[in-house]
Formats: sequence, C-alpha cells, structure tokens
Amino acid sequence: MSIPLSPELVPEQDLGVPSSAPARPVLSSSHPNDTAQAAAASVDIGLEEEIARRMTARYVANLRQTGVVANLGTALLFAGFFWHHKDAAILACLAVVFLLGSAWSSVGRWPMDRLMRQSRMDEEQQILLFASACSLAYGASAFVLYSRGDAFANAVLVLGYVMALHSTASGTFWLKRPMIAACSLMGGGIALRFALEPDFIHRFIATGVVFFTAMQVTFAMQAHRMQAESIRQLILNERLAARLDEQARLADAASLQAERASLEKSRFLAAASHDLRQPLHAVCLLTDLVSTAHRAEDRHDEQFSRLARSVFELSETVDAILDLSRLDAGDEPPRQEPVRVADMIAVLHRRYAARGAQKGLALRFFHRGQTVLADRRMLERLLGNLVDNAIKYTDAGGILVAARTVFHQGQRQVRFEVRDSGVGIAPALHDQVFEEFFQVGNAARDRKEGLGLGLSIVHRMARAMDASVGLRSAPGAGSTFWVRLRSAPPSASDDTPEVRGAGDLADLRGVRALVVDNEWQIVEAASAVLTRAGARVTPAATSQEALAAPGDFDVAVLDYRLRGEMTGVQLARVLRERLGERLAILIITGDRALPDAGELRQAGLQVLFKPLRAAAFTAAVAQVLGRR
Repeated sequence: MSIPLSPELVPEQDLGVPSSAPARPVLSSSHPNDTAQAAAASVDIGLEEEIARRMTARYVANLRQTGVVANLGTALLFAGFFWHHKDAAILACLAVVFLLGSAWSSVGRWPMDRLMRQSRMDEEQQILLFASACSLAYGASAFVLYSRGDAFANAVLVLGYVMALHSTASGTFWLKRPMIAACSLMGGGIALRFALEPDFIHRFIATGVVFFTAMQVTFAMQAHRMQAESIRQLILNERLAARLDEQARLADAASLQAERASLEKSRFLAAASHDLRQPLHAVCLLTDLVSTAHRAEDRHDEQFSRLARSVFELSETVDAILDLSRLDAGDEPPRQEPVRVADMIAVLHRRYAARGAQKGLALRFFHRGQTVLADRRMLERLLGNLVDNAIKYTDAGGILVAARTVFHQGQRQVRFEVRDSGVGIAPALHDQVFEEFFQVGNAARDRKEGLGLGLSIVHRMARAMDASVGLRSAPGAGSTFWVRLRSAPPSASDDTPEVRGAGDLADLRGVRALVVDNEWQIVEAASAVLTRAGARVTPAATSQEALAAPGDFDVAVLDYRLRGEMTGVQLARVLRERLGERLAILIITGDRALPDAGELRQAGLQVLFKPLRAAAFTAAVAQVLGRR
C-alpha cells in the first residue's frame, strides 16, 4: 500500500493536550540536586510523551485523508497486471493487499477500533502491525506480478513499486517503526524477486531498489526529526503561552485587588480628611478667639501661646499628610482655571510678611500682572510651602518671590521663583529634597523644623497641574526654587475669597448670619467668632433647623455635609429661593474632593476648606457679603 505525503494538520481535538496525563513514577532523592534532576527528567518524559502522541495523531489523520486514494492506486496497478496476464492469482493478491491496506488506514476508526478494543496494543502498535502485514503482502505480490521474459511489464512493475516506496516513506514518516517496516518489507520483496534472476541486469535492478529504499528511509528519518522538533517547539510555545496567560490572569487579579485597595484607601482618606479636619476647625477657631480676646485685653499668657502654636502646627501637619495622601491616591484632580498672579502674591504677602519680619528678613515680591492656568488652591499651597521653606532655612538677608514671563518650547509660560539667602543645598541633595520626610541638616528630626513634607507636596502638586518644578542652590549661596506654569489670558475678576492667616477679625457689625454645621461644637465655635466680629448669629445643626429658623439673613455659612437628605449646596438653593439672590452663601467643608464641584461653580458658591483660622473665616464672610 502507498501512502502519499499530506502536510495538512490534524483537527485541534487530535493535537490538544490530553485531559488526563498518564501516571508517572514518583521520584525521590535525598539531595537537592538529585531532586532537581529528577524533576527535569520527569518534565522531559512528559514532553517526549506529548510529542509521540501528537506525531501519532498526525500519522493517523494523514492515513484517513490519503488511505482511499492509496488503495485506489494499488487497485489500478494490480488491475493492469491482471488485464495483461489474465492470472487469477493477481486478483487474490489484490484482495489481500486491499483488505490489509483498508485495515491500516482505518486504525482508530470503526470498525477497527471495535475489533481492536479488546487488544492490549496501543495505537502505534496497531499501526505497526497492519503496516507490516500490508507491506509484506505488497512485497510478496512482486513474485506473482513478475513476468519472466516480459521486459516492459517488469519495467512497469519496478516503476510502480518505486512510486509506492516513495509515497509510503513520505507519507508515513511521522512514526519511525511503521515507516521503516513498511519500506523495508515492500522494497525487500521486489528486490528479492529480481535478485533471484541469474543475470546481471536483474541483480543490478535489485541493488538499485535496495539503494533507493535506503535513501527513502534516510530522507523520511530526517523529515521525522524535523517534524518532531517542530512539534517540540510548538508544545514549548504553548506551555509558555499558557504560563504567560496565567501570569496575565494573576496580574489582572492583582491589579483588580490593587484597584479595590485604592478605592478603600480613597474612602478611608475621604473619611479621615473630613473627620480629622472637623474638630481641628473648631479648635483653631476657638484658639484664635481666645487669642483675639487676649490681645484686646492686652494680656499675654505664655502657656496659652505655646498651646496655640501647637494647635496650629498640628493643623498644618494634618493638612500636609492628608493632602499628600490624596495626591498619591489621585482623589483630588486639579481644577485648571485662570489665576491672577497678583492675587497669589497678595495672599503670600499677607500670610508671610509678618513672619519674615519676626526673623528680621525682608520679603520682596515682584510680578507683571500675569495670569496662569492652574488650580488656585493647589498653587496657593505650593507657593506657600516654598515661601515657608525659605523663611525656615534663612537666618539673615531676605527672600524674593518673583513671577517672570518666559518662553519654553515655543510656549508662553510664567515662572515663579522663591529666592532666599539661606544656607543653600549641596547639588547631590537636589533630588532628595523633594522626597517625603527628607530634611537638610535635621537628622535629629526636630519638630520645630517641620516634618519634611512641604517640598514633597510641592513636587506632587506641580506634577498634578502639569507644571515643572526645579531648584538652583549651592552651600552658602542660598537657594532658588522655581515652578513653571502655562500662561493664560488675563482674568477680569477674582471670584475666590481671600484667605488670611492669624490676625484681627473682619468687621461684621450689623450682619445677620445663619451658621449650619452637622457638628455642634463647630456651630458653637463659628458662632462665637462671628459674634466677636459683631454679627448676629442664628445657629443650626441640621437643614430642617435652618429652614425653620425665623427672620431674615444676610449671609449663610453652611457645611457641605449635613444631617438629613440635603447637602449644603441643596440647602443654599432652597434658602435663596426663600430669601432671594441677595443672600450671600459661603460653603465650608472638610472634604477636599467634592462630588458637586461643578454644581458649586455653576451656582457661583464660594468654598473654603477646614480647618480655618478665625481671621480667614471672618475675612471670607466679609468678602462674600461685599459681592452682594
């Protein structure tokens, strides 16, 4: 029987990894190296078994595809010789070869699978059996088909057998033993028949057939090795792909877990931000209120002054840590808007001029009325941290805060510079100063020098606003920190309340104020500060109490989070519907990231963030009143 070459692949179910791997012996060793070698050998055994299984599957698939054609070719060859010789023995040989060839090509299919089910032979052994039997019958048929003295018939016989040998070798190279057996028996039969003739020509032909058979087996062996290596690489690639898929699945699971953890972190930070700032807000207001009373009475209490400084340092520390955490979590995206540089400079002057004067430092400010595109609150905090850092590390001389117009990569930008005459920073430390908790010359972690978070917050806020930040400094030559932001068209007005630090309270005499907060201690503290500033205050702890409060109001100071169904924004809308648009609204909240930020901007409501100093609080109330 001849099996033509067919390189088509088998269906996936024939080539896939078996559902259950065959049992393997358990290898044990008392030495780690022996254990590793045993594991590697086990893996190699499994790989070789899988290669053999796939080669067998492809062999069987090729037989199924080409078996009918091969049997038909055999039938035509034998029918031609029968027509030529009219010998019934040829028909008998044809029947035997045809039946064995059909059985050979039907291995693994009905009815052969049913007949061989009780046999202990595996599929390769069955193939070897039928390949040997069919090829033996085919080779033996040469003794029947040979015709002494008929040179033409014998030439056709040799040509037919040579074609059958080539087809068998090229079509059955997937399995070595069946291929060698088939070629040897088929070629050996025709060679033996010609070798039995006494003349030189017949024996030369026999020798040529043997040589041709050996060549076909050699080429088939090479094809077998190449195909086995191809399948080996395919299996290794499949295993690598499976490992990569598993790693990708684990990475996706880890990413999902990280996202969940980040979400939980965000929720915690939101809750911590609000819950920590609430009591600090009340403490800061009450501390400033007592300080105002002491100044009015011209009293000085050193213990209280120390307490007040500790309170405000605690407030700044909590603000710094929570801001840093929220920036890292990405919970506070910047709100980019035109910001007038003059307003930023004015805020910095009011906050830090007196503090610089206490150290004998001259604070100078320079700008040309530029406007930048930035988040107002972030920029204010960023520049404030730079000025605070300059004051902290400068003992003599002065500090210059300047805003200069520059061009960078063809774009018009504004470069803020904070230049001091302090101790300076070594070039090797320029990158480290922007890291958390790093402080130059404070190895003892003296709390008077801060926590070392200010410049880290500067770096993160600059990155959040898509701004550049840098440093020029050398020991003994002072430092210049700079931030470069995009320039924006001039802004006609500034709708942001002025936020001041410690100082005198704004004059609010005659103002009728409604104060609503879900924390009663904050209501009491805010009411006390406003009353001290001259306002008449109506306190409320819920939106229901606020709506039920009698009388008319000039300003409503509302917490964003309120008990009940309303938020501060919703309560503001209802109050304005009742009292008219003349009612000034100020939202004060401990939430840095507000879900209704867009709604607040559309409604024109002003927002300040807890904790606040008393002077800043009353100044903000005075400003929103001035706009009405």
